[in-house]
Amino acid sequence: MTDYWDRRCLMTILGKFLSAEVLEQDFKYSASGVYTNVQADEMDLAAIKQKAFYLPTVDSPEIFGMHDNADIAFQLQESVALIDIVLGVQPRTASGGGARNPDMIVDELSDKILAMLPEPLTREGGNKELFTHQASGLLHSLTTFLL
Repeated sequence: MTDYWDRRCLMTILGKFLSAEVLEQDFKYSASGVYTNVQADEMDLAAIKQKAFYLPTVDSPEIFGMHDNADIAFQLQESVALIDIVLGVQPRTASGGGARNPDMIVDELSDKILAMLPEPLTREGGNKELFTHQASGLLHSLTTFLL
């Protein structure tokens, strides 16, 4: 949090999630009913996993008590930032003769970025403990991230 308004927003959101109302039988976190609490008959791990599986991959602003326009504003801001980056890669002035074209500039930039990347992690070169499966049958989360 950087200021009073951030704190106020956070406390308002937490006030909804951390209240006695969430313990009621049919409590819904949002008007759409997509986000609901876990019922007493759903307390086993399989039911909780099933419920979590059907939650949206990207949360809509409604879960935070915000209007859909908040999402539109966010997407607009991201689009503008992306366009600014694309325009920043293009050459500023047109010159004749031996000037580099946009493809050459992009090639040079990508070569510089590739030169800065570390060598890829391989199973043979990595710590053997990272590549052993856990009791759950899955690899360690750090291994999944690095791969």
